[in-house]
Amino acid sequence: MIVVAHILVIVAVLGYLIGAGSAAIVLARGQSRWGFFLIKGSGAVSVLALLFLSCMAMVGSRAGIETAALYYSLFLLVVEGGSWLANLRSVRDRMWLSTGGLAALVTMSALSHVSRQPLSPIIGGAPLVVFGLHVISAVIAEGCLALIAIVAVASVAADKRLRRMQLPLPGVEEPSLVRLDGLYCWLLIIGFAAISVSAASGGVWALISHAPIEGDATLYFALISWVSLGLLLHLRCGLGLSLLRVAPIVSIGIPVLFIGYILLVILRGEIFHQKFLMKENVESVSIKNEERTGR
Repeated sequence: MIVVAHILVIVAVLGYLIGAGSAAIVLARGQSRWGFFLIKGSGAVSVLALLFLSCMAMVGSRAGIETAALYYSLFLLVVEGGSWLANLRSVRDRMWLSTGGLAALVTMSALSHVSRQPLSPIIGGAPLVVFGLHVISAVIAEGCLALIAIVAVASVAADKRLRRMQLPLPGVEEPSLVRLDGLYCWLLIIGFAAISVSAASGGVWALISHAPIEGDATLYFALISWVSLGLLLHLRCGLGLSLLRVAPIVSIGIPVLFIGYILLVILRGEIFHQKFLMKENVESVSIKNEERTGR
């Protein structure tokens, strides 16, 4: 099953790569029947591969599939499902979805292969329902955060198109600024509620399992995300500041937040509230242990 899991990851990566490339070519050169076919087809292939991978990871607990693969796959499925429900189907949306999905899958594969053991959180004595609530709400919150970035980028592109009086590509539905602002408001509400539930359930999980609360990359990322979503929610619903006013900052700030989280994970060697060592460090530790036992 582990071979099948790797094949599914490769298929998803190729699907996102083809989707991002095709969307970029269509945006640069204009309408193309084969381009639109590749964009929609590659997206569907990636989603199906991720869906099968998630099912394998949940059903085949002894298949050796990394828990990191399940988490990232569910995250991408939430983003894909959210974009489908929100009717974000333009070429630009597909390009950003494919680019983000490609980055997430490459990161997942890199972290899974450099760690010495599967990156699975230790449940300890905490009830499984608390752990499930914590993880599911975290996935939804991160998915909303990614969708907010995509909506912000779409808003910037739509505003530039209107200023230049450019018509959208034939046969392509470009979302209006009013609809994007409405989606932005709902994503903020859902994302902030989800990350609040994740933080609360994580605290309950730590209390029940008597786990020490230590500052790690995931905790810092969650705190910054909670503050960012709360601030944006206050600006939108409290002060009435529309998406167009904050879109340039949001479209850059959220990707920087995700990139900073990944860099912090790599530098500190910790993810999902667990420490992990690189292969070189593992080898050096094993050599030191052998030297100690030999002495």
